[in-house]
Amino acid sequence: MTVGTHIITLKRGEFTERTLYKVEQGDRLLFKLHSSIVGLDAKVFSNIPPDASKDFNRHEYYELPWVYSGGDQTLSEVDGHAEVVVTLSGSFRYYSAIASSSYKDEVCAGYFVVDPILKINPSSDKTMPLEAVCMQTVTTKQLGPVEEWLDRLRTTYETKYNVVHFTPVQHLGASNSAYSIKDQLKVDPRYFSSKNYANDGWTAVEGVVQHMRKEWGMFSITDVVLNHTSYDSPWIHEHPEAGYNLVNSPHLKPAFVLDRLLWQLTLDVNAGKYAKKGVLPTPVTSETLEILRNVFISEVLPKHKIAEFYLADVDTLVSEFRAKLKGLLDAPGRLPGDVAVQLVQDPKYNLFGCTVDLEAAVAKFYFQRPQKNYSELVEAAVSDFEAHVTRLNKEKKERIQGFLLDGVGNCVANAGYVFLDPNGPKWDKIAEETPIVWRYFSEHPYQTMTTTEEMAAIDEPEVACHFKACNGWIMCDDPLRNFAEPGSMVYLKRELIVWGDSIKLRFGQCREDSPYLWDRVEKYCAKTAEMFDGIRLDNCHSTPLHVAEFAVDTCRRVKKDFYVMAELFTGREDLDMVFVNRLGITSLVREAMSAYNCRELGRQVHRYGGRPVGDFYLPSSTPRPLTPSLPHALFMDYTHDNQPSAVQKRHPVDLLASAAAVAMGGYGTGSSRGYDEMVPHYIDIVNEKRLYPKWNEDVSGKGDKSVPPTVGMRSGMIRGKRLVNELHQMMSSSGDNDTASSFDQVYVDQVTDDVITVTRHNSRTHESVIAAIRTAFDPSVDTEQPAEAHSHQVTCLNIPGQITEIILEASTVLSSEKDSGTLNLKNFTRDLKVINGLNQWRVLSKRNIQVGESEMVKVKDKEGDASQGCKVEFKSFKPGSVVVFRVSLDLNVNLAMQKVQKLISEIDPAFFDHEAPASKTDHSKDTPLHPFDFSALSLVDMNALLYRCGAEESSHGMGLGPYNLPSYGDLKYCGIAGVKFVLDEAVAGGDLGHPLCENVRQGDWLMDYSVNRLKMQPNVKQVGEWLEPVVKEMKKLPMYLKPAYLQCLVTAIYNACVKQIMIKLNQPNEDIGSLKCKLLLGSVQLTGVCKTAALAPVLLDNMKASFDYVHKLQSDVPSLAAGLPHFSEGIWRNWGRDTFIALRGLLIIPGRIKEARYIILSYASTMRHGLIPNLLGGGEVSRYNCRDAVWWWLNSIRHLCQAMTTEEARKLLEEKVARIYRHDSALYERMSTEHEFHSLADIIQEGLQKHAQGIRFVERNAGPQIDSNMCKPGFTVEVSVDPATGFTLGGNKYNCGTWMDKMGSSDRAGNRGTPATPRDGASVELQGLCYACVKWLGELNKKKMYAYEGVKIKDGSLLKFSNWAERLGASFDCHFFVGASPDERYNDLSLVNKKNIYKDTLGSQNPWTDYQLRPNYAIAIAEALEMCDLENAWRALETIQKVLLGPLGMKTLDPSDWKYNGVYDNDRDDENFDLAKGFNYHNGPEWVWLTGFFLRAKLAVSRKLKREVRETEQLISQHLTRMSEHIHNSPWRGVTELTNVNGNICSFSSPTQAWSFSTALELIHELNQK
Repeated sequence: MTVGTHIITLKRGEFTERTLYKVEQGDRLLFKLHSSIVGLDAKVFSNIPPDASKDFNRHEYYELPWVYSGGDQTLSEVDGHAEVVVTLSGSFRYYSAIASSSYKDEVCAGYFVVDPILKINPSSDKTMPLEAVCMQTVTTKQLGPVEEWLDRLRTTYETKYNVVHFTPVQHLGASNSAYSIKDQLKVDPRYFSSKNYANDGWTAVEGVVQHMRKEWGMFSITDVVLNHTSYDSPWIHEHPEAGYNLVNSPHLKPAFVLDRLLWQLTLDVNAGKYAKKGVLPTPVTSETLEILRNVFISEVLPKHKIAEFYLADVDTLVSEFRAKLKGLLDAPGRLPGDVAVQLVQDPKYNLFGCTVDLEAAVAKFYFQRPQKNYSELVEAAVSDFEAHVTRLNKEKKERIQGFLLDGVGNCVANAGYVFLDPNGPKWDKIAEETPIVWRYFSEHPYQTMTTTEEMAAIDEPEVACHFKACNGWIMCDDPLRNFAEPGSMVYLKRELIVWGDSIKLRFGQCREDSPYLWDRVEKYCAKTAEMFDGIRLDNCHSTPLHVAEFAVDTCRRVKKDFYVMAELFTGREDLDMVFVNRLGITSLVREAMSAYNCRELGRQVHRYGGRPVGDFYLPSSTPRPLTPSLPHALFMDYTHDNQPSAVQKRHPVDLLASAAAVAMGGYGTGSSRGYDEMVPHYIDIVNEKRLYPKWNEDVSGKGDKSVPPTVGMRSGMIRGKRLVNELHQMMSSSGDNDTASSFDQVYVDQVTDDVITVTRHNSRTHESVIAAIRTAFDPSVDTEQPAEAHSHQVTCLNIPGQITEIILEASTVLSSEKDSGTLNLKNFTRDLKVINGLNQWRVLSKRNIQVGESEMVKVKDKEGDASQGCKVEFKSFKPGSVVVFRVSLDLNVNLAMQKVQKLISEIDPAFFDHEAPASKTDHSKDTPLHPFDFSALSLVDMNALLYRCGAEESSHGMGLGPYNLPSYGDLKYCGIAGVKFVLDEAVAGGDLGHPLCENVRQGDWLMDYSVNRLKMQPNVKQVGEWLEPVVKEMKKLPMYLKPAYLQCLVTAIYNACVKQIMIKLNQPNEDIGSLKCKLLLGSVQLTGVCKTAALAPVLLDNMKASFDYVHKLQSDVPSLAAGLPHFSEGIWRNWGRDTFIALRGLLIIPGRIKEARYIILSYASTMRHGLIPNLLGGGEVSRYNCRDAVWWWLNSIRHLCQAMTTEEARKLLEEKVARIYRHDSALYERMSTEHEFHSLADIIQEGLQKHAQGIRFVERNAGPQIDSNMCKPGFTVEVSVDPATGFTLGGNKYNCGTWMDKMGSSDRAGNRGTPATPRDGASVELQGLCYACVKWLGELNKKKMYAYEGVKIKDGSLLKFSNWAERLGASFDCHFFVGASPDERYNDLSLVNKKNIYKDTLGSQNPWTDYQLRPNYAIAIAEALEMCDLENAWRALETIQKVLLGPLGMKTLDPSDWKYNGVYDNDRDDENFDLAKGFNYHNGPEWVWLTGFFLRAKLAVSRKLKREVRETEQLISQHLTRMSEHIHNSPWRGVTELTNVNGNICSFSSPTQAWSFSTALELIHELNQK
């Protein structure tokens, strides 16, 4: 058995009782936590026993063990799971609960259902798949004496059914209904002689069942009837509490009175009481019924005043109310609000027994009145109370009268059906045997009582307990409601279609409510399970669910693998799921007779028939989300409830055609005895007394007339049914070969209005069985036209493959020319002793013939080429005809398939874990396909192979952009991942109609694109050359298989690449799909070569290369894209700030030291004015208009050195780099001997020194040629250091020097040239970066690794790095922190609007902006915690968490700020200054990268203070889980730049952003630094 691994994600608030999840025994089920539960100390529980030997108790739950195999234990909640191994069949429930409720309150729950394993021989490994079930229903009482059962069941065996469904074998009641049981614990004595019945009843039945099992290899099931018992069951009279009687269910009293009045009406009509009104017992006309309606409403009902059961005695209540007022004070107070006073139903339903809540009445009518003197107040209150109760009585009476009128209307409608309707029984006389309406309450021991006496006895418990309600069913009722319980008006409104022979059983809510009944049902079910292999839950939709649960649990305790089937009439598929989930129903009955034409029949076969042909291959060993399922179907061509018979409803020749259509699906099939024998009438399960005919091997039809007719292979369509049953079982059985498989996929094609083809396909061998079927739903169809006339009506079939044989061709024809093809049932004679069928029809059939032997079709190769498939033309295909082909792939196609399968399985062993069938042709000279060694590729090569967005690809000038998928659009990536991610989308939805699948079926363009693209890329050309012959073989496959095989190939390649990427990133054990894997892939996704966005050329002092080579090399060096696709190429790819915010997480932590080193040195070569570029532009068109990039660059150098050994760090700092600009005013020049070489340490020092001295310059070429939006003052760049505080300062209100760099660009709104967030002055995050940098440099200086001790400030003195850090630490909190009581020395109290925060800036030209709450100070705390007071930092972070933290990102501004708007729309251009052209980019939208810094800061402070560490780690787990879900759902598999308010998707956001990835990886890294 193949073991599957499935994932269920537990989401808070999801209760999936109406969603079906199915798994198989042996499967592993993994429960993962959704972000809504992560971090809440959740536990997962299930009621499946951990040990298969332990009995199942659905009320006993076990905590499931938590499993996590990843390397980072801190990600246990994010990537771990609770696990259960499925060892039992049945229905099992799971739920999750959290610590805050002491694990008592469920936050989510659901079910999973496990099918039984059906074994004829328990000691054998051979099983019967559920799809192989061929079941026939037999009415047991039609089998005769038990010693004759096998003679009559032989027909079932010979017709090749493998399951027999017996209607109840127990003692039936007086009505003789097969479903009204008198004694559930005894076999019906009719099957035995009196002498052996008592002892041998069950033994004899067991003998039959065992013979069927051992000799015939057949399973047996029977019905369990839980809802009712026969009215003559002795035990129900001994235990009347087991029914709904007038003592335990007094709410039925009014309905009982009505029922007796209606019964008396029948007696009175029959006695002639209404003859004078024109009503006689016969004939019954519509006028008769209308007169009776009026008589009953106007004369009968008024006399009995049924509404009084629901009313109150006004006088009594008024007296009680007056008495209640006597003790109240003279000066009553007032109570707020209105108090409802309603009638309270008397639970005993005595006449005028209803009451009201007198306390509420006093509050309403006394305390809420204007103050008067006491006596006036009392009288007024009593008067109002009396009027109110009178009104309530009137309203209730009118309502009940309405129900009674509804009931009378239903009675008249029912009478119209039984007396007048052409489709009804057409009774002709009103009498006790044929009453106006059947009684709703059963016969009782007091049968001599008159109806008047019965009504008078309803309050006599010893009598009334025997007045019991009958069972029945209600059209379109809620199946989860018990219609006999209090609150239901079904019996009063006469909505029940009653079964007058059956008493409805009353179980109550638990065993204690009716002990005897529960005990009896337990014995009943246990005995049934002991005898049979399964049960049919009769009337399942009306059975109380808790009772049905008890029944199936009892059965499964006896037999663990127990088959449960049911037929549900809920009218809603989601309600069906409730029953399937709660009861573990194995199969739901579906009825082919419900199909009204061929198209509907085909739809049903498609709906229930199984996986579609060409479905995606999902390796069982790979964990995958468990997707909702449909219940397994038992599709029956005819059930014992179907009326009229199939012969009456359709043409006789259709029986074989419809049966064949049913047999072609991948589900269980079934029928009812009589269908195959073509019995032309409904076999009444109540009134039919004849027996089934016995089996006769040689039925000639000319036997002795005195002998009851028998049946044989030539009777009716038995021969044809045997053939289709064998066909069905062959397609559904995996056989004895473990490598074989069933025909597990299905496809239905509607060829014409009455012709369908059904294909069953083997997904392993790719063999197919294709049936062409011509139905005959119209009983008047002329089946005797010449063959040519019929063949012209059917179009040719194009079959992809070669027909190796015709498995079957069959049709139903007249037995002789004398027989008439026109059905005339008036000529049919029913045998008096046995149930006989039509004898003028027989089945003509051929089996396993060659194509040339066919009388129905001729076949030729399509277009003369066998590899293109074949064309089938019909020669003779009359209505009712069936032809079934076995189809195999062409030999060359089969070889190609084998080669591709072998290759894919070698790349990824999870795929095709079976041997493909060997080709019969010698292909020893064929060149085999070999897997590619992906370990030979670098990470940069992987970027080209897997990713690259369209702009990156176009930058290489090769003319290939992303693949455009019709009806979908461009793929996100040009590489393999672009195809993989869209295929994932199709696979997740099981969508073979996805545009990608359609495109692949229509042509090979996508495969050609992939090959050609790779061959054009020098570094992955070898992959393209390897892939080319693979694609050549793929092209040979049938078009319907191409999507599945492409999915396998692409997934295998992608997985192999990801595994190699993880190895290269020193994470060899990281699971594909884990959060860390998803984030690390961002390093490859965003780091690659882009020809139009080269880094600045780097010439190191020790390089022995020409300058031309250096410039050539420049375009082949990988760079880090800020984001895709918005910041992927050209000048917009390489941002100084973005690059170095992302460098640590995406390159340094993953170990990509070489790339990180090169990027740092590249930017070092471009230093100018003491700054590094904001936009790099290859060093040639760099812009130096930001003051924060240099600090992020320095921070990256610090982190890189800390990741290196001491010696490696020393070498890095000593590395000499050629400077692009000889001085600050120099123009860009190509590298030459005149360029100076400076060490990295020197360049670092230069930048810091210039900061200390002060920086001021106007950008080169200032004006619209470099920035059309900035005003003139904004081009002036100013930066300085305050030596007193150590703060780094800069900027002005006309420019943006930090990451919040949105510049207004709307002329319409007037914000062009105005920065939305200047953040001039001392920006808070830069103080943290500065502190971390100078503190680190001071430490390096002490270690002799950095030659400089400090910087010279303007007065010429030396500011040591250590002193600089000390001044920052001493100044930071007092100047930036705004506490609960702000110090007016450092704060403008008039501007303070939030407390317990750090200011965003200090000294801004717009002073109010200093006090805006923004998330930037979290960066300072994360990078320079030692600079901050821990308690202040904790309080400030608490404020951020409460106010700014979103689901994924951080709000960039306090929502209470007047500038806040959380929705970013860059296309908006109106008069709104604050929003036009996305002016609010950093004034509300939630940026994701900031969350990483906030959580790092919170974690660091929490650990330092040893405060809420666990809670902080849980908060981090929640965030990381949301991020994992976000990446999974992103078509880019990226982490977005930002979201709109509350995490809503922003269409203007860059969908995958470098720093969003990076800060998450940094967070995980520090989470593990305990």
